[in-house]
Amino acid sequence: MTDCDCCTSAKSAADYPMYRAKCRGCLVRSIATGPVFWQSEQDGKLTSAYRQALERVFLDDWKTAHAEIKAEAERIRALRATERRGTP
Repeated sequence: MTDCDCCTSAKSAADYPMYRAKCRGCLVRSIATGPVFWQSEQDGKLTSAYRQALERVFLDDWKTAHAEIKAEAERIRALRATERRGTP
């Protein structure tokens, strides 16, 4: 997967606000920071709303996307923790 300029910027800013509509990395990041994924994590299961979002956006590739989204959410959490500590 090739990063767009927004993905590149988001690597160093946990809450980078820009997304490219046709970029898979941006789609993954938008879902990883969105309410349906958050609720799924809170519930500790793949909720029907989250699964529907995955299937709507990624079609038959939703299982791969789910793994990417979980990894992206973890990356963002780690980056936020680093930003709070004020270390690069």
